Amino acid sequence: MTHAPDGAGLRVAEVVPIIAPVNSESRRCMETKRSRLGHLLPDEAVGNSG
Repeated sequence: MTHAPDGAGLRVAEVVPIIAPVNSESRRCMETKRSRLGHLLPDEAVGNSG
């Protein structure tokens, strides 16, 4: 597991999502990871329905 597979000379064969529950303490962190780092999160997990 790595955050930078290209820099490590690795080829990504599969992306397996890990979906963590969102609570009031983690909501801001998860929204930041999505907007700044490109993490893939379900819309409903961060309160962006519709």
